[in-house]
Amino acid sequence: MGGGSAVMSASGAARLGADLGKQNLTDADIQAFIQEGLAAPENSRAHYLAQQMQQKIDSGEKLSDYDLGRL
Repeated sequence: MGGGSAVMSASGAARLGADLGKQNLTDADIQAFIQEGLAAPENSRAHYLAQQMQQKIDSGEKLSDYDLGRL
């Protein structure tokens, strides 16, 4: 049962990210989301995800719809 939930979560994150992308988010918008996550407590999921996204950006990768939806 847990696996199905994870698939739905991934699907939902990708769908949300695609919807966000359609809003023409700027790099500044995305960076603001990341900064908000980094400001969360260090042991929180928001902080962890923000660190992952920042590392992707720093290495020159583009964030996917799934990444944006997870933020």
